[in-house]
Amino acid sequence: MENIEKHVVIQADTLEKVKKAYVNYKKSPKERLTAGYVKGRIDTLELYWKEFKVLHEILILSIPMEQRQATNYFANNMFEEFEEAYYAYKGEMMSKLDCMGPTKSESKQTLTPSISNSGEVKLPRISLPSFNGDYTEWQSFHDLFMALVHNNESLQDVQKLHYLKCSLAGEAEALLRQFSITAENYKEAWSVLKKRYANKRYIANCVYKKFFTQKTLTHESATALRQLLDTSVECMSALKHLGLPTNHWDAIINYSIVSKLDSSTHKEWEELISRDETNDLPSFEKLKSFLENRFRTLEMVEPASKVYKPVKTKMFHLTATSEVKCTFCNEDHYIYQCKQFSKQSVEDRYSFVQKNNLCFNCLIPNHNVFKCKQKTTCQICKRKHHSLLHREKQASGESHTSGETNNNNKEKIQTVVVAHTSSASRVLQPGRGTLLTTALVHVTAESGQSHVLRALVDQGSEESFATARAVELLGLKKTKISGVISGVEECETTIKHRVTLRIQSSTLQVYMLQDKLKKIIIS
Repeated sequence: MENIEKHVVIQADTLEKVKKAYVNYKKSPKERLTAGYVKGRIDTLELYWKEFKVLHEILILSIPMEQRQATNYFANNMFEEFEEAYYAYKGEMMSKLDCMGPTKSESKQTLTPSISNSGEVKLPRISLPSFNGDYTEWQSFHDLFMALVHNNESLQDVQKLHYLKCSLAGEAEALLRQFSITAENYKEAWSVLKKRYANKRYIANCVYKKFFTQKTLTHESATALRQLLDTSVECMSALKHLGLPTNHWDAIINYSIVSKLDSSTHKEWEELISRDETNDLPSFEKLKSFLENRFRTLEMVEPASKVYKPVKTKMFHLTATSEVKCTFCNEDHYIYQCKQFSKQSVEDRYSFVQKNNLCFNCLIPNHNVFKCKQKTTCQICKRKHHSLLHREKQASGESHTSGETNNNNKEKIQTVVVAHTSSASRVLQPGRGTLLTTALVHVTAESGQSHVLRALVDQGSEESFATARAVELLGLKKTKISGVISGVEECETTIKHRVTLRIQSSTLQVYMLQDKLKKIIIS
């Protein structure tokens, strides 16, 4: 009798040790919960479990059935309490180990196939399936989990529940979070999971939506065509797995897929079908074979065509500064955002931009208005200058601006002039109802020889112009400038040179036009 009491005391002490160890494990800091630490606790727990079962068998054999209820050990169901604590404690530690992943030595053993002496290949370990609540993935998860865990007779229910909870994520994991890892909870947890996600009607609707809402191909593409085919095959397989008679749906499937094809592929498919003299409806297998051959052909052709495909790039003027600085007030903003600059008069703003060599269009330094790549123009008159520099006279075409700078002893002029005549074709075109005055003038060439040329007299123009043909005839010296001639109807012509010539006793500065007015001069 004394031995029985000692055994009961030992069992009670072992139970308290396991409970206390479980509490301490939950309080352990994260940095302490390494794989080695958790495995050590599992080994200790297994020793307690073996010792407890040995003494439990001794107590069962020592105490008759009719006397057991008088003993605290049996009256308090101490064995059942220890068993629950054991499975809960071990279940959490096993979950922790699975979250940590396999160690390096385990990875080498399970992932690297090896050949034994008998010549058999050791295959890699099959990982548990994962399910995050996606209805379309439920059937695949269900079948694999049933084969690996649920129908595995070597596993206890508590182990099955542990593996089940380790395989879930997202919404599915939250659904079973209320179930603690015990043997009694497995069947109920598995039933709850199946009831939620084994909804064939909902799964079928998801597959239908995925199949019928595929994107229409706008051009020939091997990648897009392959994706269309793979998605269609995947959807049909999912519906067939649900027990739906997809074998009789070829006409509907083909119509939906063909409607997504690009025009070239669609044409080739129709030509292929037209060669069939039976007039039978084509099967899905025939369409599948055609699409496979088609994207394989495009895969061989596309790489060569992509090499010669031009790439359009956008170009902008950038200032090589590490930070934005206003040229006017030196604050951290652009000049067109400067309140002090906007308070200045238009003439003062214009003078400041010209003095500091800023672009008249974007107000950024390091380039002029003729090299500005910005597409923006004046919001008032739509000409190529900033709205802050707009002057009312510019809109009526009665003013011009010019700025001159010297660089390497070569004179460069930035000029914007207004000319009422900017196109020879319009001047010479008959039947327009307008007749402009012309005159024969004596012009002296660079060699001193005199020539008679016909001049067009346009009193509305602010400058005089000569064609490239006249300049070549007279052998005049050209000076590089950069300018724009603005005419009626917003017509603009670029000028690149300036020349000086003598007409009788007067000397005039005229601008040479490259191509626009070649028909005006009649020698």
